Amino acid sequence: MTVINIVLCLVQIVIFSWIVGRLTHTIGYYTFATESNMPTHHVGEIFFTSNLKKPDYNRFVCFKNEATKNSIYIFRVIGKPNDVIEIRDGYVYRNGSKLNEPFTWNQYQLSAEEYQRIAGFVEKNHNQLDEIGNNYMVSLTDGELQQYHLTMARYAAFKGKETDYIYPDFKAKGYNADNFGPVKIPAGSYFLLGDNRHNALDSRYFGFVKAEEILGVKLGD
Repeated sequence: MTVINIVLCLVQIVIFSWIVGRLTHTIGYYTFATESNMPTHHVGEIFFTSNLKKPDYNRFVCFKNEATKNSIYIFRVIGKPNDVIEIRDGYVYRNGSKLNEPFTWNQYQLSAEEYQRIAGFVEKNHNQLDEIGNNYMVSLTDGELQQYHLTMARYAAFKGKETDYIYPDFKAKGYNADNFGPVKIPAGSYFLLGDNRHNALDSRYFGFVKAEEILGVKLGD
């Protein structure tokens, strides 16, 4: 067998393995299509997944189901089967313990003067920004908040205020995106959240994700 034939055989094996991996979800290849997981992951970033890894806390998982109209979504695992999840004023609790989530963007309302102190940073790092009258709603991590010596409380919808598109079962109980639960995750299901907490259609909006709906766990985490 010539060198060329050997190379061609190897190429065919690689291509065949890749196709089988894609079809069985042993290996997956995707891109982040939205800002739902910023600042951790930006639009256009490429990532790989595998169903050989098990979903675990803080790992990103790809899934699709009827609630997502069979589109593939990716979010971070916050709760596993039988966990109790609650969100109080934008802070997430699991089984009664407040989570440390330095990777999330949360919204803060700044005056024009406060915003000018960090305007350059916001523009450079593409932090999410909305103007509300003379004020600004800026998405920041806890670390960014401390770095710029800002002390205001994060924005959170008050209890009882409706959040658009919240999952019907949760809406019926008066939950919203920032004051939610407590809910117990059913056996065989997971609760997922996006890192961009006010710009992510996650489990607050489509409900729990069943284990069989998960296509793979993001590699490299």
